[in-house]
Amino acid sequence: MRYYVNKLTSNPDMKALMISAYILIFSFSVTAFSKVSVQYINNKKESYSVGDTIDISVIIEVPAKTCFDGIKQTKIFLSGVVILKQSQWCELRNGFWKKDIKLTIIGNRSNQPKLTILRKNDEELITVQELFVLTKRFK
Repeated sequence: MRYYVNKLTSNPDMKALMISAYILIFSFSVTAFSKVSVQYINNKKESYSVGDTIDISVIIEVPAKTCFDGIKQTKIFLSGVVILKQSQWCELRNGFWKKDIKLTIIGNRSNQPKLTILRKNDEELITVQELFVLTKRFK
């Protein structure tokens, strides 16, 4: 058996093919691990003004073994928006967690308010960013 493995890996083309297969399998296993989505409770607007409020739900699909302490590792970063109200993470069903957030647009220097969700643990790093277009003001 060892003879066949050595013979396969001695061929440069076969070695490249095996490495590519390992990378492909590894990338599928990592990317299919968790998902983060942002759902608007009211329809998403094309553009927002300073002072507008936005109600969203953040839904995270994780491996079923994730507990409340594990889901609390999810971080939310804000730029140009503030959180008026937010719920605790609640488990919808095994492996699905949800958090409701009420935001207000306050604007920022770049005129591009955004909400960034970061989930990091030993096995993965996921970032999702939601951008809010500001209405242009004419002076």
